[in-house]
Amino acid sequence: MADVYVRIFHRPAGNTAGPLECLVDESRRRLADAQMGAFRRAGATDVGIVAGGDRGYGARLRGVLEELRSADPSAGLIVVGSGAMVLAQPSDYARLVDVAASDGGRVLANNRYSADVVSISRAGVLPPVPDLPGDNPLPRWLEEHAGRRVDDLRARWRLQVDLDSPLDIELTSFGRNA
Repeated sequence: MADVYVRIFHRPAGNTAGPLECLVDESRRRLADAQMGAFRRAGATDVGIVAGGDRGYGARLRGVLEELRSADPSAGLIVVGSGAMVLAQPSDYARLVDVAASDGGRVLANNRYSADVVSISRAGVLPPVPDLPGDNPLPRWLEEHAGRRVDDLRARWRLQVDLDSPLDIELTSFGRNA
């Protein structure tokens, strides 16, 4: 089984953010901390947060892949948004880690059409990633340009819920007692 790197993409609220944007940012940051612990418990080797800054999604992903190629080209990679997997269970984290640790170039996304988390085995051998505008096109690019078959978990409704708005925070109760 290969090592598994997890990178949580988090775009902090800007200096001009209002109170609701700050609430969503703080909740996503707390969720990212929870994700880090859950992925470690599931067996991930190296877990970290990638701040958004001015770079787009494709550029941030290229940077992560360059880091991975230098460290361990045979390692697996899980990329996840800081607002994703708010209702995930330990078995969901374990499945993503298992796929990333496997051989054979497997890919598993929460949803191939609306990806918030993507697990990629042998990620260090991927071709150069273009300037993808966000995470949603990643599964399609992996299939069409990297030659990877993409499986997804769209039947697991709990993996389709993420923190995009104050209403999401209230509906998931993530903002309370966390």
